[in-house]
Amino acid sequence: MADPVPAVSLPEREYLEILNRTDFQFNLKNWKLTSETSDAVFPETIIKPGERLIICPDAGYFIITKYGRVTESNHFLL
Repeated sequence: MADPVPAVSLPEREYLEILNRTDFQFNLKNWKLTSETSDAVFPETIIKPGERLIICPDAGYFIITKYGRVTESNHFLL
């Protein structure tokens, strides 16, 4: 969520959710996530067909994990 305040049934943390809509598994290692203010490179991360993956900065990791599979990095500054 780009601006989760006020939160409605979700934590007040920024995150990005991606969905693998293909029939193929992907390793996101070295894939780049780019925004207007920062770039980040994915660590070793497998995303299976039909799987959702939540991306968030380290500060939100433990709060977000109850909503699904999360990859964290202090390099993801959303």
